[in-house]
Amino acid sequence: MDDLGIRGFTKFNDLQGRGTDTGDPRMGTHTWPALNNAVICFVPAPKASDLLGELKKLNESGKDQGLTAFSWDAEAAGF
Repeated sequence: MDDLGIRGFTKFNDLQGRGTDTGDPRMGTHTWPALNNAVICFVPAPKASDLLGELKKLNESGKDQGLTAFSWDAEAAGF
């Protein structure tokens, strides 16, 4: 994100979940000790395209990266 000039974001740590296809559960328990993290950021559409491209490259760099990205349109509330 720094390389793309994306400064604003929120990071959520220690999330529980499981991948939809082949992912192991991440539950923070003795049986499934790992946990997930998530980042949310709002950027202009052209920058979103660049970010998604970089995340795709990062995910393809290793078999078990496990990255998933979502994108949707949003409008600022303007207050």
